Amino acid sequence: MAELQRLLGRSRAQATGHLRDIIDDRRSLSAPDITTLLTGMKVLALATATARGEPRMSAVDGHFLHWAAHYGGSPLDWGEDIRLYRLAASWMVGYASDREKLLGAAARWPS
Repeated sequence: MAELQRLLGRSRAQATGHLRDIIDDRRSLSAPDITTLLTGMKVLALATATARGEPRMSAVDGHFLHWAAHYGGSPLDWGEDIRLYRLAASWMVGYASDREKLLGAAARWPS
């Protein structure tokens, strides 16, 4: 948690003034906020490109914390064609247009 908070702090400090104006203290998510919001499975929009540079985008399951509990078992047991990726972020910001509303709604999400 402390490492994530340091990453968020470094990233905001390195951001442009324009971005810092948008992601101000009222709209910035902390490490505890982000881990609360990203617990379990979330649908992600994954964008990439083909070898010829053609854009591709698809929805994928994103498991951030406690991912095996969502499906009742480890994806590692599902077969040989399962792909897992670990994101090692070097820059990250957390943003919510209405932080208090988002966190209030998250408190009511089923676990």
